[in-house]
This record gives sequence, C-alpha cells and structure tokens, in this order.
Amino acid sequence: MAKRELWQAAVVFIGTMGCPLEAVAQPVRTAPHGAATHEDPASASGKLDPPILKLGKSEAVARFQSGISLFDDKDFAAALVEFRRAYAVAPNFRVLYNMAQCCYEMQDYVCALTSFERYLAEGGTRLPHARRTEVARDIKNLESRVGKLEIVANLAGAEVSIDDVAVGTTPLAAAVALSVGRRKVIVTKAGYVSMSRVVELGGLETQRLVVDLAEVPLAPQATPPPSQLALLAPPLTPRQGPRWTTLSWVGLGSAAALGIGATILGGVALSSSSDLKTTTYTGENEPPAFQSEKRKAKTMALASDVTAGAAAVTLVTTLVLTYFWPAKRTATAASPPLRMRVSTSALGVDMEAAF
Repeated sequence: MAKRELWQAAVVFIGTMGCPLEAVAQPVRTAPHGAATHEDPASASGKLDPPILKLGKSEAVARFQSGISLFDDKDFAAALVEFRRAYAVAPNFRVLYNMAQCCYEMQDYVCALTSFERYLAEGGTRLPHARRTEVARDIKNLESRVGKLEIVANLAGAEVSIDDVAVGTTPLAAAVALSVGRRKVIVTKAGYVSMSRVVELGGLETQRLVVDLAEVPLAPQATPPPSQLALLAPPLTPRQGPRWTTLSWVGLGSAAALGIGATILGGVALSSSSDLKTTTYTGENEPPAFQSEKRKAKTMALASDVTAGAAAVTLVTTLVLTYFWPAKRTATAASPPLRMRVSTSALGVDMEAAF
C-alpha cells in the first residue's frame, strides 16, 4: 500500500492504453509502508488487456492521471473518485490496487478490503506470486479492522443509513460490514418516529441491533377560547334538523287560524261588495242603510288584509324560531306560553300577542 506502487500502476495502466511509457513515467517515490519495489511483469511485457484494447478511451487515461495527481496531493477522497471513473470507462484490475490504497488512507477499511479482494480475483494468474503474497498479507491485516452489524427492525420497508450512507431497506439480506470504531445508524420510515443510534464496533466481531419504530402520535387539535368561538359563530346557525317544540306547534296553529280568519273575512267583504253593486236606490244621496253596508264591506276587506298579514308574520316567526333558534337556552325558568288574541271592531282588527 505504498506510493511507489501507485506510480508504477499508473505507468502500467497508461501503457496498456497504448500511450508512450516515456511520456508519462514519473520518478519513483519511497514506499511509506515498505511495499515491494519490483515491477509488474505485465507492464514489462507491454501486453494489452482485451477490455482496454476494445475501449481505448482517452477519458480513462485523463481520469487516471488526475487520480495520481490528487493522491500525490493527499486528496484521497477525490483521487478515489477519479480512479473509480477510470475503471468504469476502461476496467483494468490494476486500478483496483490504487483504489484500495485510497480507501486505506481514508481509514475506510471495508472499501480497502473489498478492493484488494477484487484485485486478486480479477488479476488471477497475471499477478506474480510475490504480489499476491503481499496483497494477501494486507487483506489479513484489514480483516482485523472490520466488523459486522446485523440490523433487525420491527417493520419492513424502513430505510437504513450508516454514517449518512444508505445501505438498504429492512429486512436487510445480511449483516453490514463496517470499519471498526463508532458508527451512527439511522432508521426511518414515513409515519413513524425515526431511530438514531451510535454503535461502537470492534474488529472481527458481529453485533446485533434491534430497532422498534413507533408510530408518530397525532397532535391534539387546539380548541379556540369561548370569546373567539363567539366571534366566529354566525348570529343564526342552522342546526342539524328542526327542533319542534310546543311553541312551534302553537305558532303553526295560530298562523293557520289567522289564515282561516283572513279567508272568512275576505269572503264576507267580497260578498258585501257584490251586494252593493247590485243594490239600487232613488235620489242623489246614498241612503243610510247603503252607507252602512258600504262601511261594513270596507271594514271586512281591511280586516281580511290585516289578518292575512298577521298569519304570514306568525308563520315566518314560527319557522325561524324552530329552525334557527339555538338548541341550548341560558334561561333557567320555563318559557312562557304563546298567547294571542284577535278582535275586530268598526275601526279595524285588533291583535295582541305575548311570547
């Protein structure tokens, strides 16, 4: 896991892309971790890997060179990104070795372990025995710096993230491999209270984390104070249905009685008016009897109109009080009964009512 090996890998990678080795060769640096200083035989032979031959992408070369420069500047996270882009464009197992070094410098031991294992698997027989022995020793060292965390939740479909990186949804297929140290686990699901835990994980150990998510409690609805309710309430609020009381039936009966009275009075007035039209008299002045019948007809007509108006007012008042009057009364005493009296005289109709 040395910087010298990283520079040599750069020469190998760019050489396999068909570029002149002399144009990109760099001075060999001292290996910080005592890495081997031999050259890979594959680079010495100049043999091209078939995937590189087919792609021949200049983008892979540019990104690989960028990764080398960033690694030299100790920007290991950015270097890892460039190496991954180069590998995606032109897969070459040698790039995995450089990716492992970046992960190791970032103390992401799981990433380093996975990259080294892929390096051995994809390199196969193309790797010399000494290189395979060296990488196997590094893998053994990294395994002691990796543990596993088994996460079990009471709900399916909950999203699990560790150190702000999503790892999947519950139920997880297997335990999650993690680098040793303090790891932050967050489990979330819509409609449930999120769970956050910090787990201290040691090397070569497996821990089990049981998560019980609870539903988000419903927030209580705030009730406005009575003063606000009084301001918001309209003066007349229709109830769910009519509230027929004794007063309602009395008012309805009174309206009906007044209507019948208006009809009778109107009939009498109409009959008197018809009789006056057919009555004849001699002389220029109307006889007293004729004048009396005429006043009687007018009085009956006026009484009919007033009684009809009273019937309409009584009916409307009864319906309004029945349908719109508040159901709860504040008065403690019983409501007085409805009293109404209608009488006629020579001057008109007299009506008295008490509620």
